[in-house]
Amino acid sequence: MKSFLVFLLITLTMLVASLDASAQIQSPPTINEIVLEETAGLKLTAPGGFYGTAFKLTLNRDGMALYAGSRNVKLIGSYQATISTDEFEELVKLLNARDYSRIPDLIQASATADAAATDALKPRTNLIITYEGGRKTISHLTELSPTEREKLPKALLEIERAILDASARIKWREVE
Repeated sequence: MKSFLVFLLITLTMLVASLDASAQIQSPPTINEIVLEETAGLKLTAPGGFYGTAFKLTLNRDGMALYAGSRNVKLIGSYQATISTDEFEELVKLLNARDYSRIPDLIQASATADAAATDALKPRTNLIITYEGGRKTISHLTELSPTEREKLPKALLEIERAILDASARIKWREVE
């Protein structure tokens, strides 16, 4: 009987420790802002020197949506709108489901130092996620060959597409 009680006590102690450890598993931090931007590239041989698209899309948890387009995009200028709480939360769920925190911050297409130097002049896409206690920025070249594009994490492409799709459903109004 004594050994049974010792066994029961040890089992209960392990169970309580296990429950305590699982209670300490944290949920992902609250995402407050999602930014998707594309920056134009610099072409040194052409007058004016810029090419590619340039825009910045900002979506906030409080419903504020901002858009600034400056090059080769449908909306040129500054715009604002609101994004529904449900739409923002769907994007947050997708970000967490695709484990955005594990996507590398800088995705390089070129392996050589010379190519990396010229990459700095090319158009880039940046995804910036601001959450409680921090910020995550993921950056990659915008214009990629099909082979290079296949090297991008599928999760990143899904996230970018979802953000662009959400922005297409927003009714933007131009601001002065």
